[in-house]
Amino acid sequence: MDRARMDTPSSSRRFSSTGGFTVPELLIAVALFMTLTGMSVSGFASASQAIKGTAGMRQVMGQLRIARDLAISQRRSMVVQFVAPNEIRTVRQEIPSGTTTLNQYFLEGNVEYLHFGSVPDTPDGFGVSGDVTFEGEISAFRWDGRFVNEDGEPYSGNIFLGVQGQPHTQRAITIFGGTGRMRGYAWNGTEWQED
Repeated sequence: MDRARMDTPSSSRRFSSTGGFTVPELLIAVALFMTLTGMSVSGFASASQAIKGTAGMRQVMGQLRIARDLAISQRRSMVVQFVAPNEIRTVRQEIPSGTTTLNQYFLEGNVEYLHFGSVPDTPDGFGVSGDVTFEGEISAFRWDGRFVNEDGEPYSGNIFLGVQGQPHTQRAITIFGGTGRMRGYAWNGTEWQED
């Protein structure tokens, strides 16, 4: 009987032999978890800003496509106005005279017309004369889809977008005057990539 009692583990032995974490091990695990969480949150904030830049670019391209489609379908010139900091307007030129504002759109997510000085021109090479190279001129889509200046000549140029203080949000849209087609670019920190 004494032998049977010796083979049966006591309750104190049972608890002391089970595996668990010590306080220093728990502190190390918590510290590691907090470090990884902090890294992912800062990475997420950066990615979130870049996503806003891309969303702004898509918003402008969408508005430009609508203006071009309206010009073709209604056979009227659609003037596109880029109003700083973040508004785009579509204005129809009426016949024989007058205008009608069809659309006013404001970019979301703190995206505005913005060119960071350290970022070069797009691969299409239309120049960097400002945030919007069409500023100060009448730029319109014609009934044949072309994008023209106030003289009716095809006009190619850039629209730069971004969020203030966030160079990785730099985006650009190029418009080809002869066709009215567009191309979007994202700045990756070293070069433009077509988006």
